[in-house]
Order: sequence, then structure tokens, then C-alpha cells
Amino acid sequence: MPAKARFVWDKDWQREVYNLPGMGEVLMLAAARITNLARAGSPRRAGARKTPWNTVRRHIDMAVDRDEYGYIANVVIEANPKVRHAMLQEEGFYNRPADRRIPGRRFIKEALLKARVE
Repeated sequence: MPAKARFVWDKDWQREVYNLPGMGEVLMLAAARITNLARAGSPRRAGARKTPWNTVRRHIDMAVDRDEYGYIANVVIEANPKVRHAMLQEEGFYNRPADRRIPGRRFIKEALLKARVE
């Protein structure tokens, strides 16, 4: 005999879920996983012994915060305004002196696709 269940969704059901006591840790783990995948897939300079200060990998961070709606987690890419090249690497750009298009690497999209829950 199949089980019967009744689901009632309130207008503010997300607020109740995101304010649960363990939600901060759950979101922190999810954001850390996406951050690590994005760092692992980020482009690197070929043949470099040391990673420079402006490499994409050093400027991918995560932030978990709580407001009146509950916990929220963000993966922050290049908060430093002096380093703006991660999104150019992601989407691709046009090199004017060489007069050619540089394709994007899509490392952020790949990280999100690997981390998604199906």
C-alpha cells in the first residue's frame, strides 16, 4: 500500500529552512567544495616556479553570512579591484594587438557543474 503524505508549503518556508541551527555548516561545506573546485580548475602560468600575487587561484574565496532571512554562502571571485582577469579567462576576450579572439576556459562553470546535486 503506497504511503500517503501531505505537503503544505508556507509563503516563508525558505526562511524557516535557512534559519535551522546546522544550516551554516552545511552551506560552508558546499561553498568550500565549489571554491576548491574553482581553484583547482583555474588557469595557471606555464612553467612558473612560484605563483604570483595576481594569479586567479589566490583570489577565489568564500563567505558565509547570516541575515534576517537565514544563512547565505557566496563564492567570491576577485574582490580586489586591481585583479580583474578571472572573468576574462572565464568568458574569453579579444586581443587587439594580435587581432584575434582568445576563447574562454569556463573553469568556474565546470566547478559549478561538478558540485551540483542531481
